[in-house]
Amino acid sequence: MHKQLGQRTHEKAPEGMTPCEEAEWNLQRLQDILQLRQELAILHDDNEPNHQQEIENTKRAIEKLKKWIKDNCDEKPPCP
Repeated sequence: MHKQLGQRTHEKAPEGMTPCEEAEWNLQRLQDILQLRQELAILHDDNEPNHQQEIENTKRAIEKLKKWIKDNCDEKPPCP
């Protein structure tokens, strides 16, 4: 699981994506990273402050990226 976390953390988005496609790709990557970090913390009964901080940082990054996607990528209804 440590190897998976390292690989996903350093994985780069495929080339040729639009900014919104890349944001969606990164959102999924961050969600995967969060899940892996949480699973590792449970597996190791880990209350290490630095590890818990990484989990919180990842959660904040996910929320920030969701807001960016909502503000910049979500389809808006046409004006009447």
